[in-house]
Amino acid sequence: MNYGFAFFPGQGAQAPGMGKDLYEEASEGAGLDVAKLCFESDKATLSRTENSQIAIFTHSMAAWAALKEAGVEFKAAAGFSLGEYTALAAAGVVSLADGVKIVSMRGKLMQQAADSIDGGMAAILGLEDSVIEEACAKVTSGVVRPVNYNC
Repeated sequence: MNYGFAFFPGQGAQAPGMGKDLYEEASEGAGLDVAKLCFESDKATLSRTENSQIAIFTHSMAAWAALKEAGVEFKAAAGFSLGEYTALAAAGVVSLADGVKIVSMRGKLMQQAADSIDGGMAAILGLEDSVIEEACAKVTSGVVRPVNYNC
């Protein structure tokens, strides 16, 4: 089977219990027990950027490996945000080990940046842009804006 294109998710796609393959290599490269993080963490722990990024990357690479083993081939790979790194690893542009190191460092640096400011971010799925824009406009204290229209 040849589908021609693969797409990988960004942050917000994490869920406790994500795929178990490849976790040992990811754990070694990231310097933490990725399987424990994915399978035993609570939602708050898993949602921290430093954790969610390596968890999503590892899960996506596990899914990619399972598809390859089943004979599914793709001619192209792409991703959104964090998924771009998974696409690079799946396409062989970077090794799995290097992908783990890059994504682990990316998550840690993004977490440090988030911890250094008083603010937040939310991924909102399934609402019309106008509904989100209207809700943001109604906020009277601080700044709340939609900043990234994905898909």
